[in-house]
Amino acid sequence: MNKKGLALVTVLIFTLVMSILAGAVLSLMTTEARLTEHQVRRIKAYYAAQSGMIYELENLRKNPLPPNSTTTFTYSAADLYPVTISVAKINQTDPLKDTRSVSATVDYKP
Repeated sequence: MNKKGLALVTVLIFTLVMSILAGAVLSLMTTEARLTEHQVRRIKAYYAAQSGMIYELENLRKNPLPPNSTTTFTYSAADLYPVTISVAKINQTDPLKDTRSVSATVDYKP
C-alpha cells in the first residue's frame, strides 16, 4: 500500500471516529436538556402550589370562612399550571377552635 492510500484510510478512520463521538455528545446533550427542562417544570409546579397555599392562607386571615364551611378554588400561577386549593374545617365539634385544613394540588404534566 502506498503512502497516499494509507493517508486516505487514516483520514477516513479518524473522520468516522470523530463522527461517532460527535453523535454521542449530541445525544448526551439532548438528554441532559430534556432532563433539565423536566426539573425546571417540576420546580415551577412546586412553587405554584406553595404560592397557592400562601395566597389562600392570607385570604383566610383577611376573610375567615363561616363555621362548618369549606371552599375550593382554582387559579393558574403565572399561567403555568392550574392550582386547586381546598380549605376545610378540621374540628367540627368545638366552635371555639377554628382549625382549617388547607391543601394544594397542581395539575403538572411533564
